[in-house]
Amino acid sequence: MRPALTSDVDSAGRCAGGRVRIAACVAESKGLGAFAVMPLSPGMVLGYYSGEVLTLAEMILRYGSGDVDSPFEYEAANQRAAWEAERSARGVSSSGTYLFNAGRCPLSGRTLLVDGEDPSLS
Repeated sequence: MRPALTSDVDSAGRCAGGRVRIAACVAESKGLGAFAVMPLSPGMVLGYYSGEVLTLAEMILRYGSGDVDSPFEYEAANQRAAWEAERSARGVSSSGTYLFNAGRCPLSGRTLLVDGEDPSLS
């Protein structure tokens, strides 16, 4: 089921002053996407992407390859199984297709990602 449009999107699916159209992606599994309908200025704010902030290590634990060749990967596989079971029980998918690279932490320099797949955290 595709998500509903939010209140900042008009009935034609436009937002950001009509510069962006929100529409279904070609791949049904991707849900909705934001598509520019005219040139956008560098640095223009189009909207906000919310979700759970993860470090790169946390993302690998969550969405890693699933190979279990070391104690670290075994623990990661166990954590992922528990996480997937908890999400499944709440009817939330765990595809990893809603990850967004949010840049680097200004203090640690670590890569930060936002996982917007869980509606309760977005």
